[in-house]
Amino acid sequence: MVPIINLDPLIIILTITSWLFQVLLYITAWLLRSCCPCCLVSNPDEQIEKKYCEYAIMIPCLNEERVIVSTLEQLSKQTYDNKKIWVFVIDDGSDDKTKEVAEEWINTNQNNKIHFEVFSIPQFIEKNGKQVKFARQGKSIALNRCLKHISQYEEIPKNDLIIGIVDGDGKLDTDIIEEANRKFWIPNVGAVNSSIRIRNRHSLWNNMITFFGNCMCTVKKGTKKISIWTMCQDIEFLVIARFTNFIRGRFLENAFMGGNGQFMRYEVLEQLEDEDGFVWSSDALTEDMDIGIRTWMKGWKSQQIFSSFVRQQGLNDIQSLWGQRKRWAWGTVQVFVKYCLPSIECYMLPRILWKTKYASIISKLDTMFILSNSFFWIILMPLTFIFTLLYVFGTIGFTFSISPLLLWLNGTIWLLFVLIGLLFTNEYRWKAIPSLFFYFIYVFIFAFAFIPAYWNIITCKEAKWAKTAREAEDDISKIIPTKQPSILSHSTKSPPRSTQIMPLPQKKHLIIINDETRVIITEQSNSTSPTKN
Repeated sequence: MVPIINLDPLIIILTITSWLFQVLLYITAWLLRSCCPCCLVSNPDEQIEKKYCEYAIMIPCLNEERVIVSTLEQLSKQTYDNKKIWVFVIDDGSDDKTKEVAEEWINTNQNNKIHFEVFSIPQFIEKNGKQVKFARQGKSIALNRCLKHISQYEEIPKNDLIIGIVDGDGKLDTDIIEEANRKFWIPNVGAVNSSIRIRNRHSLWNNMITFFGNCMCTVKKGTKKISIWTMCQDIEFLVIARFTNFIRGRFLENAFMGGNGQFMRYEVLEQLEDEDGFVWSSDALTEDMDIGIRTWMKGWKSQQIFSSFVRQQGLNDIQSLWGQRKRWAWGTVQVFVKYCLPSIECYMLPRILWKTKYASIISKLDTMFILSNSFFWIILMPLTFIFTLLYVFGTIGFTFSISPLLLWLNGTIWLLFVLIGLLFTNEYRWKAIPSLFFYFIYVFIFAFAFIPAYWNIITCKEAKWAKTAREAEDDISKIIPTKQPSILSHSTKSPPRSTQIMPLPQKKHLIIINDETRVIITEQSNSTSPTKN
């Protein structure tokens, strides 16, 4: 006698945690926004004030000599007023020539009106007679140190200052700062996120050869690598992340933040500063998502740039991509545990997230869905696989009270969403179906990255930052400096500064003077600021 299992509970859970729920949520948000703007928007009649803000762009770098020059060259082409742009290359103790290459590029491009500067973090400092590791403490720590330096920078006006973050491989479209500035014309918009494209993606034909002939492994064509993964990453950012985040920003005003091409008001970052003077959480693997949620919970709105892009490198091999996705999944689970899990103090209600008075109930439900659906994936995926095997081999039978068409509806909505996004993109319009096929396989494989992520949380494993390797784009042999560079490199916008203060954890700082490094460990006072000789 074959046992019969009622799958109604499984179908209900799938419905609640699926795309069907999110689509219904966004339709509800659209209806409320159209019929009752006050339900979702704090000040629907707020006037737009056209201000042209100052922009300080931070580029955290660790061994980025292969890509940093092309990143700086693209930044120098911005259509926004160049006199209002400040660029800080953060050298976080690189082993390669990242610092030297960046400084040489700055020295040879001093006619540019944009202010470029290298902010150097030494690998080790001397403390109590011992060498202590100082650099490579993670992206969050590097950003915190550079932000402290910017806050003490007398030449940068702090009123209407926007802080931008661009990865070492990020090439900004020439109008992206201009597009971001238009979003900041709305006074209560505290953060703006950029859309992403993968610039080393390859044609569908090359991907099909790779997929069928090489079992999705990376192959070489001349000096370039060809793989299926870069195209799938491009679809992920271009369709899923871009469209959903634009809808979220348009109707709910809480677009999620990404690490590459993120812009935030300096005023917001001041409000998010903790008692140690840090803004970005030092233990957060996805510091962008973490700070985005904290911004939203402080009452600030966030928007998504739809038509301009940051073009970054994609990962060609599955090993590197799997490592990156595990880190992203781990960071997402960190945020989920931090902001959503029940606690006794809150009488078993989701903590922190539901306490904020600044967001609508739909915004809170949307954030809960995004952060928690991975928990159901790791339960439902193994159950689905096991039930399918048992059913195929005739071990069990199924019965439904609810029509299984509901499951097909869930899957169809997800596939239609991706397909419509592909059809709206010129590059994928005429190859949408095969592209959708590859992307479906990609999503299925990397959804399993949440399993080790939850295991790391359960076992209290220490979170460690893993650096993503880059492919060579710049010919370093033509850029190696011919003279000894100074500690700081400057454009002609302001005279060279001879002193740089770099804050240490536990409110301590490092002073670098000219070409000689002098380390002073002291308790930092609130009045400490860079001095000039």
